[in-house]
Amino acid sequence: MHIGIATGKVAGRLVGPAMPGRVGFPLAGLRVTLTIDPAQMLRAPRATPPVLVLPDPINCTTDATGLLLDEHGNPGVELIATDVPELELDDEPWSWRATITAPVISRPISWTFELPAGTVVDLSTGLLAALQSLAD
Repeated sequence: MHIGIATGKVAGRLVGPAMPGRVGFPLAGLRVTLTIDPAQMLRAPRATPPVLVLPDPINCTTDATGLLLDEHGNPGVELIATDVPELELDDEPWSWRATITAPVISRPISWTFELPAGTVVDLSTGLLAALQSLAD
């Protein structure tokens, strides 16, 4: 993403529980949707040129090994960082929301996360926390 605004990356590999003789099986074909939360437009009026980020979802999937792929089939997803001071959302903090859906999951699993500039966020860590909160 080359819009003159700092980015971070979301990456990860998702596997299912252990099976007899296997450490875990890859969760291929999961649908991962990444959205701005709250779903509003972000403005970067001081960027050159000025930028308006629309809250369109970014649709990703996992490959045969459970690896997160972007919309073009590349490993990981580059996103605008949540700690970029030049982005405005009516002076409100914002984050990214990940939602995972798949036939092997009974209902969508969703959580929010921060993405500091220049970092890589592990999608599997957020998923684990979301699953643990569902169990509580």
